[in-house]
Amino acid sequence: MGLHVIGGRNTRIVYLGAQVIGSNASSYTFSSLSPTPGFGEESPRRYIIAAFHAGQLGPDFTKPICTDIGGVAPTQVLSNPDGPSGGTWSQLWIAAVPTNADETLTFSRAGLMTHGLIEVWAGYDLASAVPTDTEIGSSANPSLGDITVAGGGCVVAFATTTSAGAFTWGGVAIDHEATGTGTASSRRYSAAHADKLAAGLLSISSSQAASHAFIAASFR
Repeated sequence: MGLHVIGGRNTRIVYLGAQVIGSNASSYTFSSLSPTPGFGEESPRRYIIAAFHAGQLGPDFTKPICTDIGGVAPTQVLSNPDGPSGGTWSQLWIAAVPTNADETLTFSRAGLMTHGLIEVWAGYDLASAVPTDTEIGSSANPSLGDITVAGGGCVVAFATTTSAGAFTWGGVAIDHEATGTGTASSRRYSAAHADKLAAGLLSISSSQAASHAFIAASFR
């Protein structure tokens, strides 16, 4: 899958870590990623990409927003669903964060959330925060989907379900999977990525014990 881009740079994705806050709140600030406690190697060409998952609680159904990544106002890449929900949301957000002066991420919404959990990557040498493509996998097991990739590009992916059991990814390499804690203890979640990709259509699959739908985005 590797590719050298003449006159350009291959993108590089570094998985940083995850954090779960297993309690009810209307806002979550994450500052203790594991295994990497912060945002890793500084670079003027670094973006921070975050997958966020939360559950709805109370009478307000508006979706969460990310208000801060490393002191920068981020851009939403993808939200499933992209609107009010009486259940849960899975989202991807991105921001250009060249330094480690602030290594926190904040998500909030008008109503309460049952929990918040994140998976975070650093993306180096991305041309912009605008994705080449996004994909929501089929709501099934396995969850399947195809995503367009530019030459030298990269993909990040995230999946979660309430069933115990390991995730198996196809088309991307698994970074992490775990079971949540506290009010997120019923959640099994996983992150994966691929970089330095050849141009074309990349088929992604995510298998687990139960039906679910992964979310993914490609960048160049």
